[in-house]
Amino acid sequence: MTDEHSTNDATYSGLMVEALLKSKSRRTTIDDASYIVKRLNLKPNAEVLDTPCGTGRLSIELAGYGFRVTGIDFSANSIEACRQGAAERGVEVTWEQRDMREMPDAEVFDGAFCWWDSFGYLDDEGNIAHLKAIHHALRRGGRLLIEAHIAESIFPLLPARDWNWLGDLLWMEQVTFDLPSGRLQRQWTFVRDGVTEQRTISMRIYTYRELLMILQQVGFTAYATYSHRSDEPFRFGGSRLNVVAVK
Repeated sequence: MTDEHSTNDATYSGLMVEALLKSKSRRTTIDDASYIVKRLNLKPNAEVLDTPCGTGRLSIELAGYGFRVTGIDFSANSIEACRQGAAERGVEVTWEQRDMREMPDAEVFDGAFCWWDSFGYLDDEGNIAHLKAIHHALRRGGRLLIEAHIAESIFPLLPARDWNWLGDLLWMEQVTFDLPSGRLQRQWTFVRDGVTEQRTISMRIYTYRELLMILQQVGFTAYATYSHRSDEPFRFGGSRLNVVAVK
């Protein structure tokens, strides 16, 4: 990736990768995957795109259900973690280290998802290009599921600080919002055995209306919105937005 807001591969390395691998329980992963299957209306042997796939927890889970999954991420460190995780579970996933604004083929996937703050890393032009690439890769009638913070979900919580122990790894987070850029700034500190590593992630935060307008602009013809991992419609102050868009 080349735009100014992109993270580099060094961001996803060291203690951060370990923290990401440990941050979600198997129960959470199963519940997330089940919801994705439901919202994408996936049939047996469906072709599924995870973009970006991060450390691959959901790609690996869905592959275990028999779906044919492709996980795309720009980070070589993340893709290596994906390969290791898939080997440990004994499942096959197609992993591709690539720019998520570029897809190899048109109309090959039955469903695609961007989960757990996976949308918004780029600038506005880049985020639109990412959605266009997904639209290009989906078959006609295919669905995209985005799980993301939007202004109506995150603003009531800011500024925020949090910390958690992941085994012997301490994970501290500070979250602020930069008004001129419209971007959420997440500063993470990881500490273990006297070693401290810091990472900063910047994400574009859209309003509910802005995100739906972008999806329509890209070419998605229908959408439905929900509160996080539920059947309830999204309302102001909901923890996260889940939106399903149809090609």
